[in-house]
Amino acid sequence: MNSRGTHTAIVTPEAMLVIYSRPREDATRWSREVRIPLVSRSPTGLLAWANEEFGYILAAGTGEGIVKVFELRRPLKLAGGGEQLDSQQPEWSLAQSLDLRSERGMLDLCFAPYQFGLMLAVACGDGRVDVFAPRRLLPAEGWEVKHRITLPEGFGDACQLAWRPYSDGVPQMMAVGGSGGLSVFSYRRERMGWESACHAEGGVMGLDWAPSLGKPLELIATFGAGQDVTVWRLRRGEGGEGLELEATAVLRHTAGVSKVRWDMLGVSLAASTEKNEVWVWSKGAGWEWECRRKIVGVEAGGGRGIEDTAAQAWA
Repeated sequence: MNSRGTHTAIVTPEAMLVIYSRPREDATRWSREVRIPLVSRSPTGLLAWANEEFGYILAAGTGEGIVKVFELRRPLKLAGGGEQLDSQQPEWSLAQSLDLRSERGMLDLCFAPYQFGLMLAVACGDGRVDVFAPRRLLPAEGWEVKHRITLPEGFGDACQLAWRPYSDGVPQMMAVGGSGGLSVFSYRRERMGWESACHAEGGVMGLDWAPSLGKPLELIATFGAGQDVTVWRLRRGEGGEGLELEATAVLRHTAGVSKVRWDMLGVSLAASTEKNEVWVWSKGAGWEWECRRKIVGVEAGGGRGIEDTAAQAWA
């Protein structure tokens, strides 16, 4: 779902991208807006929405290692020897196809916080993260690789990405999780590139970075193949040099975890499990965490009643 909650999208097993929309004043009146063939033999279901500061932009990944960027644009018409915007309703169109040239395809994609500009990070299966940006905006055109993060040897697949939420005066940072653990990278403006800030061992299948909103805490939640969620604290290293990751809590569930999401204040964490439940955790005194609420889904039509509920718990 996009950040304003007016559009959402799915990818069907037949590689059809389906976009739904609703009026801003009514959260219940969803309708199908468009169906777009992705022309993919192995759809991944990977989708990412850009912030609406840049218009309506949706990125969709395919199993062939292609990222297709779609944009809601108003059609152009010829008038008076030149092109002018048509008065018709805007239409979804393919802005660009980005070829990762990765033999092992892609594993995740996400847009940067809008304050950093329109940038799309893509985790590739061959040990790198490509950061794309367009050469021009409105419409967004000329997408190209702006930065490349090369993961250390032995890191394994980069299966999950999370940008650090924006804070004034703090450089761009990104958490990368994979079979080789959790790594945090920081953008160095003087070097015009990304470098590794710290690393923690342990397989990571999903993660989310909590907003700090002025708090002196940087928290990252991760989960692996089991039933536990680890809450990491990013802090200064010994002697104030560098950064390090400290595991401050392990939150145990009764089934495998499939998704984690922080609330907008960064004080509560929602975790979806394979039992169709959402556990909502909050930190108490010290580093003690308590499950304050559990949402149980219902089976409907032979399928799961809750989809991506950790992401929707704060809607």
